[in-house]
Amino acid sequence: MGWLKKSKCKFLSFHVVLNVLLIFVLALRGQGPVALRAKRDALLGLPRAWAKRSRIQSRRKASVFQIWRELETGWLRSDLEQVWGAQPLGAKVSEVVSSS
Repeated sequence: MGWLKKSKCKFLSFHVVLNVLLIFVLALRGQGPVALRAKRDALLGLPRAWAKRSRIQSRRKASVFQIWRELETGWLRSDLEQVWGAQPLGAKVSEVVSSS
């Protein structure tokens, strides 16, 4: 799970850099104060959003695996077959589990 934390940190830092650049661009267009207020309001709303997400996640009835198993991956399979001539990621999870 260490790779997951590292990837989250990479995405978070990328997200922060993009937001700073966006605020800079908006400031050049005269919309800096509005952008800063929007970011402030978003940050202040995070605790409530996380609490709401936790409540929703605690009441879910299907596991992540059950949802993943039902997802349609045909589009991915056909795209991968066109690119690589194989289906390394396109197989349904249930097919992979049953063939093991």
